[in-house]
Formats: sequence, C-alpha cells, structure tokens
Amino acid sequence: MRPEQPDHAEPFARLDGIHVLVIDDDEDARTICDAMLRYAGATVRVVGSALAAVRTLRHVRPDVVLTDLSMPRNDGLWLVDWIRERDHRRGDHLPVIAITARDDLYDVATAQRHGLDGYLTKPVPFRTLCATIAQLVEPAINAERRAARA
Repeated sequence: MRPEQPDHAEPFARLDGIHVLVIDDDEDARTICDAMLRYAGATVRVVGSALAAVRTLRHVRPDVVLTDLSMPRNDGLWLVDWIRERDHRRGDHLPVIAITARDDLYDVATAQRHGLDGYLTKPVPFRTLCATIAQLVEPAINAERRAARA
C-alpha cells in the first residue's frame, strides 16, 4: 500500500514555453504571481500599470495576459478594451485573464462584456492559475505547431 502524496506534490499544469504578461499595480501581487508562473515553467514579464502594458504590447506578443482590474488611472478594463480593439484591427485574439480581488457577479458580468477570457479572484490557488492559463493557451499553441509542420 502506497502512502498518499502530500498536497504540495500533486501535479499541476506545466507552462513551459508559455509567455505571460502580468499587470498589477501592487508590487507584492506582481512578485507572487511572477514566482508562481516561473515555478510552473512560464516565461514572465511584469509591469505595474495598464499604460506600461500597452507600451510592452507594442513590442512583445505574449501568449496570455493576466491583469488586475482595479488600478489607478487606466484600469484593467481599459486595457482589455485596448487589446480587443487591437485584436480587431489585426484579426487576432490575445487571451486575457482578470486576476482581481473583486468577486461580485456584477464585476464578473462586466468583465465578460469587455471580452475577458477568464476571471480569477485573489488569492488565486497555484494549480487554478496554471490550469486556467493552460486551458486558454495550449489549444492555440498546438494549432500553431500543427500549422508549422504542414
């Protein structure tokens, strides 16, 4: 009879080769998210504002964006609107996940209307974060790999 694995040994979705842009005005939140994603194998870039994210997105194409919604000046929904407008012009779709402390139904519905692909409430469990990213990104990455082989 084998002993049960402790919780910390449970498998999680690996994010090897996935590029993630994290936007949060809270330095501690950025640091924690960065550490969790890197532990899962992701390549991570973190910025502290929606405007910094726009500057970054003009030069970098991540596989997924994680953004806080409540930020000063331009918030996460402003950023999502900017990304969706750019997606429309390019015929593209960049997955965007909200990672926020706000969890009421109005906020979730508002986020969906703005075109968010996912909505996670802080504190986000490690496995939930990894699984959500993998579910959004892996189908697109697999399609790109199939197209490259064709």
